[in-house]
Amino acid sequence: MLIPAPADVVYGLIADATRWPSLLGPSVHVEPLDFDGRTERLRMWALVGGRVHAWYSRRVLSPAAGRVDFRQESPTPSAG
Repeated sequence: MLIPAPADVVYGLIADATRWPSLLGPSVHVEPLDFDGRTERLRMWALVGGRVHAWYSRRVLSPAAGRVDFRQESPTPSAG
């Protein structure tokens, strides 16, 4: 996906998970649980198949590289 904005601005939007519900359509709520300055654990709620599903994810923030890596702790919710 191409976004017509500077990389540091886009990184800032992605790094602030609490803003996702206003930026990313299916997101309903994101609750930061643990953060050590680099690794973060999140509880996430999103609309999937017309229903709200929740799960936990971990991510590693790498601001110098402009990168955020995600790993889900529980399976991705399905539209089932």
